Amino acid sequence: MQVVVTGKQVDLGEALQRHVSERLVTVVGKYFDSPIGARVVFSREGPLFHAECSVHVGAGIDKQARGEAADIYASFEAAA
Repeated sequence: MQVVVTGKQVDLGEALQRHVSERLVTVVGKYFDSPIGARVVFSREGPLFHAECSVHVGAGIDKQARGEAADIYASFEAAA
């Protein structure tokens, strides 16, 4: 599965990008056999980080989730 991780005015480190890719493969692979791709966008609004996840499973099936928290990793975990 191809995973794209981006940030809107948020600097993302290699460790965060690796964590997101590995975690998405695990979580999505639990429910779908061969997902095509995923996109995760991080942003910050005041003291909170927002993580928006969109996963393309195939045949017109897209799943979306959103999480927010004071920590960027926690915001992703809420969405995952």
